[in-house]
Amino acid sequence: MVKTFTVNELIAFAKSDRDVKRVLRLDLMSVAKTPSSEIIKALKHDSLSVNSRVARAIGKIVIFLGLDHKASREMLSRAVSSLFA
Repeated sequence: MVKTFTVNELIAFAKSDRDVKRVLRLDLMSVAKTPSSEIIKALKHDSLSVNSRVARAIGKIVIFLGLDHKASREMLSRAVSSLFA
């Protein structure tokens, strides 16, 4: 575990940056009683193309999670793949 945060902190962080909000797509997960299989299907259907804006947003998300330039390549890779696989 690198950093603990509340759901409200995550939502506030996502709302603070348009590209971060787009990458995290929390709106898809906020629908009450939606099965996780439906959420996963929607996320895959609405896949993101990685461009400079998305890459910048991913960097901001990784920093929000508490990782920085001292984190190992493996840890950074695991964080990104966990978020976007």
